[in-house]
Formats: sequence, structure tokens, C-alpha cells
Amino acid sequence: MTNDEKEQSKLLTARILKDFIKHSQNLKKKNSGFLQPKKPSCSRTRLVIKRKRSHSETEEQEQEDQKANAPSTALQLPLKKRLYPRAAAVDKEETEMRTAWDSDKTPLKELPMEMRNLIESMGGTDIKLVIEKTLSKTDCSKHHDRLTIPKAQAESEFLNGVEKHMMDHTDGPVIQVSVIQPCFEESNMCFTQWKMRKSSTYVIRSGWNKACQKPENKLIAGVKVQVWSFRVHGDLCFAIVRVEGTAEPHTSSSSSSSSCSSSVED
Repeated sequence: MTNDEKEQSKLLTARILKDFIKHSQNLKKKNSGFLQPKKPSCSRTRLVIKRKRSHSETEEQEQEDQKANAPSTALQLPLKKRLYPRAAAVDKEETEMRTAWDSDKTPLKELPMEMRNLIESMGGTDIKLVIEKTLSKTDCSKHHDRLTIPKAQAESEFLNGVEKHMMDHTDGPVIQVSVIQPCFEESNMCFTQWKMRKSSTYVIRSGWNKACQKPENKLIAGVKVQVWSFRVHGDLCFAIVRVEGTAEPHTSSSSSSSSCSSSVED
């Protein structure tokens, strides 16, 4: 290799080395830009000047804090009323209606002790109040000879399963029953059900007129009576009780008989 060639090789090597160093420096600068963390941006700090609050302002602030920390009245309600406000309003209305109804209720009706003793002496059990009603002119008419008990007004379910099925599925069913009159005399009558277009009525007949004509029973139009049911050895029986304090019949037996035999419809 000549001297010229050696000189050219040195120059080329030096140039390559220079370019390599320059390239390395540029590459280092780029990498340092990615790796260097960003400096937090400086924000302006506000200078807050505090002033001393007066005594009244301090009390107002304490009251506001107490209100803010106090539990909400809604949270004190039951879960149902919190989730369903309308349900709470309905419950309140129902409570008010129930309270008003309870205050207007009449005392529980009780069978007079003398009649109860007679029923128990017969072996009677399962005593129930069937209805309390005011006798109509038709109830006391000898031409009708029956006491009606509207089914919808019955105060208790006094029929057993067999009797109920007979009344609902038989045309003109009749049950022989024993009836104790207000004068404590026992007589045999018939119990049946009349089916109307929109309603049904229980009827006690075939012997009712005789009970109505007895002056000692005092059964005339306008008198309020109670019909009680009971059972003797499983058989259906009734007791008629005259409610005291209702209309009094005329003193003479002829007047009473005349009143009971009125045939005017209700």
C-alpha cells in the first residue's frame, strides 16, 4: 500500500468516526427528551385573608352545621314509606277510616241470659247471631206467613256445608227447623231460600204467622228483633229475641191481632 492510499484510509476512518460520534450525540439528545420528567406547572397561589367572625355569625354557622348533620326525617320512616310515599299516604287514610269506624261501632250483641239458658238446657251449641232487623208489615201479615232474612244482611255463616249446598243447588229446598219464640215457646217451622234475579233471601215460614199472632210475643210491624241460630245434635234451630226499647204493640189482644194480620206490602 502506497503512502497516498494510507493517507486516504486515515481520512476516511476519521470521517466515519466523526459522523458516528455526531450521530450518537443526536440520538442521546432525543432520548433524554423522553426520559426527563416534566416540571410541574406553576399555578398562582391565592392569598386568603381571614377575618375574625362575630359571635352572631358563629352561632348561625353552628346552627347550619347542626341542620346539615341532622338525620333526614325521611330516613327515620320505615323502608316501605321511604320508597313508596303514596303507600304511606294510603296507610294514613286507612288508619283514619278504621279509627272513625271503630268509634261508630255499636257494642257487640249478646243473647239474653234467659234465652241462652233455655238453649243450653236443650243441648244447644254453636250459637250465632243471624240478623237484627225491624219487622215489616209483610213480616207480620197472616197472608204471607213468613219472616225474611236477606242473605246479604246475614251477620254470620250459620249453615253447614251440606245445608249450604242444598240451598244453592236445589230448587225450593226446605229444612225442618225448631224455632224458640220470644215467649220461650218452641214450635216447628220450615227454613228455605228464595232466589231472586239479583239476590237471595232466607225465609222462615209455615208456623211463623201463629207466633206472630200471639200477644205475648209482641211481634208487630216496627218492632226490632234478633234471629239467632244454634244446633241441637247437629240439627239447625233458631231463636227469636225481641229487642227492648222498640215500638210497643197495643194493649188489647184484638189490636195486636189486627196489626199482625195487615196484608200491606213493604
